[in-house]
Amino acid sequence: MTPAFDPDVTEYTATTENASNKLTAVPDYGAAVSVELNDVAVTAGSDGKYTMTWAEGENAVEITVTEGTESNVYTITVNPGT
Repeated sequence: MTPAFDPDVTEYTATTENASNKLTAVPDYGAAVSVELNDVAVTAGSDGKYTMTWAEGENAVEITVTEGTESNVYTITVNPGT
């Protein structure tokens, strides 16, 4: 992921292989996370990871982190390889 995670930065890019379709989003203590892939909600599995199926071209992963009444939205543009 580029750049490296910084809570003050909200836009990221990543390149991955098609076989790498899991994302782990771990919030700070007390925060909740929701994830969308191309505007469709994704539910975490029992392992806490979000499994996604990449579309060809760019994929928009939006991660919303909510703590109390404050939310931050982070967007990762993922380009799957072959």
